[in-house]
Order: sequence, then C-alpha cells, then structure tokens
Amino acid sequence: MYIYINIITPLGTTEGLKDTILSVSKASKINEDIKINHFLVANNFIKISDVDNMTKKYSVNCKIIDINPICSRSVARNKGLDAVSCQNINSYVMFLDVGDELRLDSIKMIRKQKKSLSDNLIFICKSSVNFNRKSKPINIPLYPLWMRYIVNPFLIGGIIVSAKLAKKEYFYDGKKEDWIYWISLLNLKPQLVYLDSVNFIYNIFNVSDHYDKKWRSFIELRTILVEKLKWNIFLSYPI
Repeated sequence: MYIYINIITPLGTTEGLKDTILSVSKASKINEDIKINHFLVANNFIKISDVDNMTKKYSVNCKIIDINPICSRSVARNKGLDAVSCQNINSYVMFLDVGDELRLDSIKMIRKQKKSLSDNLIFICKSSVNFNRKSKPINIPLYPLWMRYIVNPFLIGGIIVSAKLAKKEYFYDGKKEDWIYWISLLNLKPQLVYLDSVNFIYNIFNVSDHYDKKWRSFIELRTILVEKLKWNIFLSYPI
C-alpha cells in the first residue's frame, strides 16, 4: 500500500530553491512505498524557464503550476491544494516554503503509523531553524494547543495533514494566514498524532530581513486577533 506525500511550495522567489528541491528529491528515494509529489506554484513574476531548468536538474516527480503574476503566497498554496488528489486514504499534504529543507525522519515514521492512518489526521512533527550555514539547526519547541488563540501553534512545514482534511479549509489572503488555517483545521476535531522527529529546517538567509518582516507582521497582529480570532477589541489593546 502506497503512502502519498503531496508537498506544496509557493515560489515567490527562487532564493534557496535548489536546497528545497534537493531535500525533496532525496526524500523521494527513501522507500518504494512512499510516493512524493512536489507541487511548485510559481507566482510573483517568477520565470518558469528558470524553475523548469532547476527541476530537470535536481527534482523527482515535480509539477510546476504557473499562476503569475499573482503575488500572494496564500493563493499559491490554495492552487496547490486544488491540484492535490484526495481519492486515496493514504494521501497527505504538507507545505514547504522555498528555501526550507525537508527532513527524512518524520516521513520514515509515518510508515510505522499504519494503524493510525485516516482521512481526518494531522501529524504534528518537530521543526528546526537555521540562522546560517555554519551553525547547527536549532530545534523549535511546540506551543501547547490550548494557546492556539494566542500564538501560532505550528510552523508551516512541521505539519503533515491528510489530503481530504487539508482541502476542507483554505488560506485566507492576508498576514498570519497559516495560523488561521491551522486553527480552522483544529476546529474540525481531527485525530492528532505527535511524531518525535524533525520534519523540516526553516532556513533564514538574511537575519535582518527576517526580523524586519516579523516586525511588520507583528504590527498587524491586533487586527488579526479581532477580525479572525474574535478577540474582544478592548482585550486586544495590550497586544
């Protein structure tokens, strides 16, 4: 019985794409009963020829979806979800942003979870962050789920979702879109399985740019709390 892992990568940039493709290509060779489909969703005026040349050189079973000139990462992920088939009960979805790297450990462990496999399942895996190429990746602790309306409980690449469940919700077009998506899935009361393994490495190529993006995202946090997470407008003021 095959296990299908469908990986969706929005391509708003090609920086780090080689690392992402190579990590997925390596994972696709670990076992014959695991089939990996890699969906690269090109947006933000990315040249398809550049992506095509790179996938031919490094990738295995990769499909390029061109939605140029759309610049939204949320729309790119949603287009990837539309392309995923959920006919097989052993079909799963994960989101891997460009520049990040897939690890083999969690996918290997899924093979041992055959009694748990269902179409209403979320595998919660560990994640790590790498601030530069010279240091070792640092493992990132998970927040408890009861805090999910206060802080994002998951990193985007640390979660593997059954395809049928993943397609029940879509990403809204705005900041903190992954946080809202995870809450929407958790509200559907899925079966949760924790895997004691790292699923992906979150690579940060430019630390100052990274913190600048985080700061601008933080500025919009209060709007997200009120409009999407239904916080009382007065309670949101301290944030």
